[in-house]
Amino acid sequence: MTQDYERRRREQQYDTSADLPSGELAERLSAAEAERVLRRAIEHQSEADVPAPTIDVPALERVAAEVGVDRVHLARALAEIRSEGATGDYSLVDRLLCPDRIVASAVVERPQTQVEAAVHEWMTQHEGLRLRAPEPNGGRWEKDTHLLTRLRLGLRLGGRAHTLRRARGVTHRVRPIDDDEQAVAIEADTSRERALGVALLGAGTAAAAAGGAAAAIAGEPGLALGIAGGWAAYSTAVILGIRMWAGRVRDALGRALDGIRHPGLSPTGTGLPEQLERLRRDVWIWRRRT
Repeated sequence: MTQDYERRRREQQYDTSADLPSGELAERLSAAEAERVLRRAIEHQSEADVPAPTIDVPALERVAAEVGVDRVHLARALAEIRSEGATGDYSLVDRLLCPDRIVASAVVERPQTQVEAAVHEWMTQHEGLRLRAPEPNGGRWEKDTHLLTRLRLGLRLGGRAHTLRRARGVTHRVRPIDDDEQAVAIEADTSRERALGVALLGAGTAAAAAGGAAAAIAGEPGLALGIAGGWAAYSTAVILGIRMWAGRVRDALGRALDGIRHPGLSPTGTGLPEQLERLRRDVWIWRRRT
């Protein structure tokens, strides 16, 4: 009984029918200011132990109309957010190393069937992946271990590093904005590399702590300082290594989106046939000059 009364009292405290002062009602806010006000109000409500509000799409359309946002831009933003999936706040480890997943998205001005075909061509031909499981508006990809795929990728001398092929998994999502415009998101699972970085940092910290404690007990402050310096260098190398790999993943996702948006301009790579043809032309030019 007491809990129900307290819940009703808090809800009444935040009743939407509460009147604002007339001066505040007359004040005009920009879209950025309105976003900040709503964000702060939601923070206050969560601090007061009131459940966070939810909003359906029609209500979102009404709010957007109130602040002057066109429905076309709202539909595009909604499709992009849905394609990217649920995201959360980055933790310290996420910012220091890399998050569990890295997502890149873009708007592709083509029909959905053509976009899906472009995604399939890029993943299979340029990244050496195979479709593991189709999903509504997308699919999950994994490394293609077929012998012919390995041979084909191995003959691409000097080509791309096929970074997405070495990820734990890749997911793509396509959300229609209209008939000729789609929001496309590609997500790479980087949880394995993140866990590896955490394990390496933990092992290095534990070893450095043990060595520093032993040096302190033995009365060797110089050795303790040397161990601390070695730990700092080791930790920096681990962090930079994971972050560089995450950077390559982001670059690979960007290249994939570029290839999906412009399939006619997709790089063909520098495979063995291309290199042999280039060598033949170079030899022919050299012989004519001599």
